[in-house]
Order: sequence, then C-alpha cells, then structure tokens
Amino acid sequence: MPRSELYSEMSVVEEEYSKRLAGLADETRNPAIKAVMLAVSTDSLKHSRLYRTLGELLSPSLPLIPEEQAERIAEEIKHHIETEAEMIRRVEELLKEEDLSRAERFILELILRDEKLHHAALRRIHEILVKRETLTESALWDMIWKDTAFHGAPG
Repeated sequence: MPRSELYSEMSVVEEEYSKRLAGLADETRNPAIKAVMLAVSTDSLKHSRLYRTLGELLSPSLPLIPEEQAERIAEEIKHHIETEAEMIRRVEELLKEEDLSRAERFILELILRDEKLHHAALRRIHEILVKRETLTESALWDMIWKDTAFHGAPG
C-alpha cells in the first residue's frame, strides 16, 4: 500500500476514534474522567489531521509561505512560545505542592507533558517552516534571474 493511502486510512481511523471517545465522554459524569477522555479525543483528532498532512507532504508541489504571512505566524508563534514557557513554570510549581490529590497530580502531569511538547513543536515550526520556507521577494527574484537565459539583456 502506498504511504499516501496508508496515511489517509490512519487519518480516518483516528477521526472515527475521536468521535466515539467524545460521544462516550459526553455520557460520563465524572469531571476528571470526562476531561481526560475529551483530551484524548482531541489528540486523536489532531493525529487525524497530522496523518492527512503527511499525505499532503508527499505531493510534489507544496505551497510556500508568503513573507507577510510568515511574519504574522512568527509573531504569533513567538507569543505562544512565551506563554507556554510561563505555563510550564506555573504547572511545575503546582506539582511541587504536597497536598495535591491523585487526580490533580495526574491531570497537571498530562498538561505539563503537552505544554513541553507544544513548546518544542512551536520552536521547531518557527525554525523550519517560517525561517526556511518563507518565500521572500528577493528569493523570488533570485529564482527568476537564475533561470533566465540572458538576464534581461537582448539575446
């Protein structure tokens, strides 16, 4: 089976699992169990989108990010990285408290793991997608002139 088809199949499985788990969570009254089930459901939906993206990455032509959009993305990512760092600090402080219930500790540890993952992922996105795949006007002109036979002069 080609990887693109495999990714598509995996995307469908994760999306279906997400829906089933969200439905089950809606029937659950315990707030801790419900929250964790909804979090896993959301992660499954995220996985579905990521599998779909893997299939799209196999496409021969990926769109480049325009410079103006890259600047907006970079600003938002920078803000979110700063926010994530603060949330990581706060959750780590909370986890030092000795009077936390098992449910509190469990949920805080889940949040901390996700915050650290998000923090690292956003830093990587900033590095790879924004810095390296931004289509700047100067890069566009370099590409045009590089492949032009006479560089604007009469042939």
